Amino acid sequence: MAEIRKAVEGDVKALIALLYDMHDETEYKFFKVNETKARYALRRWVTQDDAVIFVAEENGELIGVVAGSVFTPWFSDDKKAMEQLLFVKQEHRGSGVAFTLFENFLEWAKGQCNHVSAGVTSSVGGAAESVYKRFGMSYTGSNFAMLLNV
Repeated sequence: MAEIRKAVEGDVKALIALLYDMHDETEYKFFKVNETKARYALRRWVTQDDAVIFVAEENGELIGVVAGSVFTPWFSDDKKAMEQLLFVKQEHRGSGVAFTLFENFLEWAKGQCNHVSAGVTSSVGGAAESVYKRFGMSYTGSNFAMLLNV
């Protein structure tokens, strides 16, 4: 069974490897990976009080991740938590790891603010949507995308 824990700076290299797995499976495959920028974002999630990253580890290998941060909307001082990354390696999907990761994120968010949004989902097959719905989240709008110059 996977252990869920907060990520530490020593996890960044393994998280970059997970990034490439995620990158290949989603619409982000059309985006060029900038590892320097990715390392900066990962370190921010690890070290800042208004951000968090949880990892799922099994037998010394990172198999999943959830990350997010707290911000204030442009028109308000009220805080909102946003999940920005939820990914589980393909061979571990269906094991409950995504649910446990997201549950840890929600518990962290409850200590930060009163409103949580899930990130824009780029998954195939609706797996992330089932995680969000299990925790009582509902659609609040639509997300549209267009690939230009591809």
